[in-house]
Amino acid sequence: MTGEIKVADIKTDTRGDSPVIDFSLKNSSSDVFYQFIKLYSGQKRVETRLVEIQPSETRTESFELEKPSTEIFLTHEDDERGVIFSTELREKDFSPGFTATISELSQRLREPIDRLFEHEETDERAEEPEEADEEEEGDPESGEEEEEFNPDDIPDRISTGVINLDEKVNGGFVEGTMNLVTGKTGTGKTAFCSNFIKQGAEQGEPGVYVTTEEREEDILEDIESMFGWDFKELEEQDKIRLLSIKPIFPSKDIDNINRLVRSYISDLLDQVRDAIDEVDADRVIIDSVSLIQMFIKDEYMARVALSSLLNNLRESGVTAVMTGTVPETSEGLSKAGIVEFLVDTVILLEFVPVAEEHKRTLTIRKMRRTDHETEIFPFEISPQGIKVFEPHR
Repeated sequence: MTGEIKVADIKTDTRGDSPVIDFSLKNSSSDVFYQFIKLYSGQKRVETRLVEIQPSETRTESFELEKPSTEIFLTHEDDERGVIFSTELREKDFSPGFTATISELSQRLREPIDRLFEHEETDERAEEPEEADEEEEGDPESGEEEEEFNPDDIPDRISTGVINLDEKVNGGFVEGTMNLVTGKTGTGKTAFCSNFIKQGAEQGEPGVYVTTEEREEDILEDIESMFGWDFKELEEQDKIRLLSIKPIFPSKDIDNINRLVRSYISDLLDQVRDAIDEVDADRVIIDSVSLIQMFIKDEYMARVALSSLLNNLRESGVTAVMTGTVPETSEGLSKAGIVEFLVDTVILLEFVPVAEEHKRTLTIRKMRRTDHETEIFPFEISPQGIKVFEPHR
């Protein structure tokens, strides 16, 4: 058993119709163990939980399972080195009064554990972004030239869902790309996301909407108040999935913050992948990445985490829209100035309080493989959705 904690005892029971497993975890080190732990049933994540165990302390963590006969992996890392305990539980193990013997259970699982983590990218070298990513092409401040557009290379497109925007970007987002919609508070980022995800639901392209800042019910209410759209009904029809995955900020400074960050990103990816599989999603919203960057104060770790998130989404074959927040006093494109170099598209939304007619504007700052328009376009948020207008002459 590896790591700072070990399983001191296991008890199984049945509560209602659900089998339950209790792990007694002991911190055998001289340091506080403060980390996410994850329980897997086979290759399916059951739950992720944040635990804090003082030196020499033993505490019990209880997990509810879907079925009693299953392979169990308890881990605090994203590869086999972090597995705290693994075993195979059978239906009879959940009989009344059963208490597992650790040595007996340890003999049950013979297959290699590493098959569980085949989808995880946890090697530090794999996580480290290539140097070429440091300054992506297409940004005017990077000092590099724009990617040359080849009119014969016409990629498949996916509609933005925004009225009059598709024709300004050759028909929509390039399928399978990562697209950033950024702006200061109140510029219409969540409205843009809801238009994108609803368009997909109507066209047979299911979507996953992940919010890192709000509750699911708040997003539903916001969308209904803006447009009158019933996203709850779309959820019931398996056309969309809504997830609220908020970072858990440590209550105090801890030494293993990098591992905590990796665990959070891994958990976020697990939940997003599960939701993508559930509805066979073509579209994904991450609203927003700014909270992730705020959670990860180290610039290198923030870049690694965002690269991992984007690469996993690309591998899933989805077209993603993520939002970023520009601080009120900043002229940049995101809070930390990182994500805009990693994505394929940057759309900047702005609020112009002195404008007489349309107070919000949209600018396409970059879009790879696209001969896009570059003017500043006014737009409005109406009951029909976001509508883009021609610029004032």
